[in-house]
Amino acid sequence: MMEKPDIRKLVLQKRNELSKEELTCKSQLICNQLIALDEYKYAEVIYIYMDFRNEVMTNIIIENALHVGKKVALPKVDKDDMIFYYIDSYQDLKKGYYGILEPVTTNHAEEASVLIVIPGVAFDESGLRIGYGKGYYDKFLCKHMEYTKIAFGFELQMVEKIPYNEYDIPMDMIITEQRIINVRS
Repeated sequence: MMEKPDIRKLVLQKRNELSKEELTCKSQLICNQLIALDEYKYAEVIYIYMDFRNEVMTNIIIENALHVGKKVALPKVDKDDMIFYYIDSYQDLKKGYYGILEPVTTNHAEEASVLIVIPGVAFDESGLRIGYGKGYYDKFLCKHMEYTKIAFGFELQMVEKIPYNEYDIPMDMIITEQRIINVRS
């Protein structure tokens, strides 16, 4: 089995080769699948990432969620932690950690029932994911295991098996442009 750094390098290389058209088209398919799910329809609160470096584009979800009146929160990195803050529009964002758009609001998001949409570098069908290596999402999720955890990834990010340790938090669901992998069922 490949180690996490090798998987990360291989998958990032493949993802970075996506054209802008492929990125946009595949992201649209993924977002449309989420919007059609009951988990999204009935969620009152959405925590979601701001896409960066050829990640699945999230603007469709952010705009839809704000339009239909859902509470939307995005993460901000603070030292070794990631904290979510509510936003009302894109005016509530500015470049932060690694140039990623982050909230400038101080309206801290703290809810008991949340649908969280999570990025990643690689995923397997058991719901495990590899991030960028800092552990921000795993640290955050270990405090919020009750959240519905849905990961966005392209089919090219799916791998056979991801090595894991006790700190890795599995996803409930992974959505690619080709399928929805429901890990909970």
